Amino acid sequence: MKSIIATLLLISSINAFALTNSQVNDLYESGNYNEKSFSEAKLPAAQKATILKKMEAVSEELANIWGDTVLEGPYNLLGDPTLDVESIRVIYKGSELVGFYGTVRADAAFTDSCEYNDEVSEEEADREFNECLQDYKGYIYENFLVNKNGSYIEEFSEPADFQD
Repeated sequence: MKSIIATLLLISSINAFALTNSQVNDLYESGNYNEKSFSEAKLPAAQKATILKKMEAVSEELANIWGDTVLEGPYNLLGDPTLDVESIRVIYKGSELVGFYGTVRADAAFTDSCEYNDEVSEEEADREFNECLQDYKGYIYENFLVNKNGSYIEEFSEPADFQD
């Protein structure tokens, strides 16, 4: 019983010193942190799997918003948005894990330079349009932060953008 109480006290004291989402955001924006790649970070496999699953859920949620933001502009998605696992950075304050930074991205094309030719068959017009898009390929991406538990930090605001 004493060991259970001691464990609970230890857990609550650790959580009492955990940074809030705003503090993680401020730390990231200040640049006063240490980081490691997700693959280099010495985290238990179960924790990595949980964080990765939560980050994939956040990236999917963010990409769903693109239809009302960046995709209202002159861009077409050419693939499905995915979490760029290679981009995941583990953020530390000193040696304390405080959060994770990631990027969701999808192949895309800038469409303003391509016109849909409605004077030919639909099949031919689609082929011509898609061929034109190949000359204006890039990707849409959005960066995001999650806290050490994998919860999205809304304070970190960096809107989706297109990169050619």
